[in-house]
Amino acid sequence: MKKILVLLYDKFVGYEIILATTLLKSRYEIITAAPEIGPFTESSGLLINAHLTLDEVNIEDYEAVIIPGGIWHDLLANCRVTELLKLAHQQGKVLGAICAAPIHLAKAGILQDRQYTTSLDEEEGGELFEWENWLDEPVVIDGNIITAKGNAYLEFAFALADLLGLYTETNQEERENDFKYLKNAL
Repeated sequence: MKKILVLLYDKFVGYEIILATTLLKSRYEIITAAPEIGPFTESSGLLINAHLTLDEVNIEDYEAVIIPGGIWHDLLANCRVTELLKLAHQQGKVLGAICAAPIHLAKAGILQDRQYTTSLDEEEGGELFEWENWLDEPVVIDGNIITAKGNAYLEFAFALADLLGLYTETNQEERENDFKYLKNAL
C-alpha cells in the first residue's frame, strides 16, 4: 500500500488533518513522524506518539507529506523538517500544509514564485513568505502544493484526495456523497 507522511509536533492541531487522513486511509497507509516518538500533546490535550522520528524517514517511501497547523515555532527550527520538505518537493511529492504550516514550506523555499494561502499574517510570517503571492482564499492549489487556511479543513481534505487520485471521473458521485456526509457531520 502506498504511504502518506504526516508531520506531527507538540501542540499540532489534529482536527485540521483528521478529515484528510480519514479519506486517504482507504488507499494509503498513514505514517506519522515527529522530532521524537513522543508522547507529545496535540492542541486538544490528547497525548500522541508518532510512528517514526524525522531521522527515520526515507522520503522516497511516501506519495505525499501533510503538515497540520499549530504552535509551529519549535518545528520551524528543526533542520530535518526543511531537509525532508526540500527532498519531497524535488521528487514531485504532493505537499499539503494547513493554517500556519505553510511557513515550513516557505522556509524550505518551496513557495518561492508560487501562489499560496496561510492563516498567518505578515507580522507572524515575516520575511519567510513572498506576500505578493499570498491569496485570501480558503484553499490554494499550485501544482503539487496545497495550502489552506485553518478553517478550511474540509476543503483541504478533498483537495488532497483529488490531487492524490482518490476520486476520478468514474467516482464523482462517491466524492459528492462523501463531501455531503462529512460536511453534515461537522
